[in-house]
Amino acid sequence: MSKQETDAAATNSGRVNEQPNIPKKSSAIEIDLFDILAMLLHNLWLIILVTALFAGAGYCYSRFMVSDYYQSTCRVYILDRSGGSDDTTTYNDLQVGTQLTKDYSVLIKSRSVLEAVIDNLGLSRSYSSLYNSVSVSNAAGTRIIAITVTDNSPTEAQKICDEIRIVASEKIKEVMAIDAANVIDEANLPVTKSGPLNTKNAVKFGAVGCALIILVLLIRYLLDDTIKTAEDVGRYLQLSVLTQIPRDEGLARMQANDRKKKRR
Repeated sequence: MSKQETDAAATNSGRVNEQPNIPKKSSAIEIDLFDILAMLLHNLWLIILVTALFAGAGYCYSRFMVSDYYQSTCRVYILDRSGGSDDTTTYNDLQVGTQLTKDYSVLIKSRSVLEAVIDNLGLSRSYSSLYNSVSVSNAAGTRIIAITVTDNSPTEAQKICDEIRIVASEKIKEVMAIDAANVIDEANLPVTKSGPLNTKNAVKFGAVGCALIILVLLIRYLLDDTIKTAEDVGRYLQLSVLTQIPRDEGLARMQANDRKKKRR
């Protein structure tokens, strides 16, 4: 083989082995906040519609499906005298009594107290049902305990609240060995319903609906990998656009009408 043929073979071999410089497609996902904002604005009508539907559903559910309920509240003051002078008693009230307020709150909702209330009033409800309708709160830094009872009847709520106060006071004095549980406020008779709050529930449902539809739109936007513009071609395919063919809307409508005529 001559030298020229050898050089030609080597050149051809180099050309065959040479690989074209193909740009690699980036695996990173670019998220344009302006595109997301434009997408949300484009679907603003859908967001408003879904939010309104959820708010309407929440209002109707609260208005027609949930029964009205009333709340009655009484307040007691736990007095713990450990002996000594008045100054010593006051100091113990502030130091020891305040630390035991949580214990008093647990005793008020104990099984023995609530079951005694059920028996005394002849209520046709279970311990768990009454337990869920009773709430106990304590103002920070004080030994004033507020007992609140929620019921569908205002008179029943007042009656149960007063009975819980009486039974719980005796139980606290017996178990905790305190001096007294003085009454600050007796149970009130509620004249207006405490709930349901129809407007508030409608706002909550509307907020949930708004969040859900925005989440769905964002997921659909992130999963959509179709090419829509010339910028998308350069961004995702790393290619240059040589030309674009504009779409003639009028021609498209004429072609659609012709197809309809042929079908007829």
